[in-house]
Amino acid sequence: IADSAFYLSYYYDVARAPSLVEGLQRLLVDDRSEAPDVVNALEKFNVLPELAVNALHRLAGWGSPFGFYVSVLVCFTGLGCAALALTAGLLGGSPLCGVAACSLYAALCFGGQSVGTRLGGSSIALREHWGVPALLLQHIWVSALSAATPGSSPRLLL
Repeated sequence: IADSAFYLSYYYDVARAPSLVEGLQRLLVDDRSEAPDVVNALEKFNVLPELAVNALHRLAGWGSPFGFYVSVLVCFTGLGCAALALTAGLLGGSPLCGVAACSLYAALCFGGQSVGTRLGGSSIALREHWGVPALLLQHIWVSALSAATPGSSPRLLL
């Protein structure tokens, strides 16, 4: 929970700022996290996802800041799950491979603490929730590129 609160505090710093530019300034000149030193929180703590979601929320303008954050995070996780399913289907040669991989990933994300992963449970603002789907999206891109190369087979990647 402490990790989530830490990153959500940066999200709320930007959300409560009168403008996105002022919110960005608060991230660039953070005097709270390592007081009395001033650090660049955007660089040091990788709060770029929080800044991007804030920018989207200011553009879209619907819902509470927290509700919007959770909605974007769930959608991004869904994109990662879809990328995993497509990759597994492409490399496994069967749509059933994609269904199996997506089911296992969903169990890890939503199975709670008992599955032994940080992706489940009540923590929503962890770096893994942004990093894992981004990695899976990159993986489908690389897999699709290698499968599209003349004379190659996606099964050779295994």
